[in-house]
Amino acid sequence: MKEEYYTPNIEDIKVGYECEVQNIIRALTHSVDYVIRTDIVYDENWVKVIVDYPVYLQIHYYIELLESTHLRTPYLTKEQIEAEGWKFIGTVLCKLNYQVYLENTQLHITDHNGDTYFLGECKSINEFRYICKLLKI
Repeated sequence: MKEEYYTPNIEDIKVGYECEVQNIIRALTHSVDYVIRTDIVYDENWVKVIVDYPVYLQIHYYIELLESTHLRTPYLTKEQIEAEGWKFIGTVLCKLNYQVYLENTQLHITDHNGDTYFLGECKSINEFRYICKLLKI
């Protein structure tokens, strides 16, 4: 069974970063409300959050979360790519003149002629958005 989540590196966390924090953390600290936006999706044990405050101002908070494994990031899924505006045409996700192929954490972005624009590891929606931004997709 493929793992669904991983623990990110501290340098990956920035404003706009999507991840999940254990629900108990919100009850234990008031600083959470200033650091993350928690109005997205709730689950029994984890809260989906978007970092909403400059990380460098609360770096000790994130280091503590990472060291205690109370923070995790979901691996990229085809459903997340589709939610970014990509549409299935047959079995391929397409947007504008580009196609996306996802196999585990390996992402391949091509144009309709088969020219490769990106081929490499892409673990989460955060990296996917960044890659698309760099490619101006």
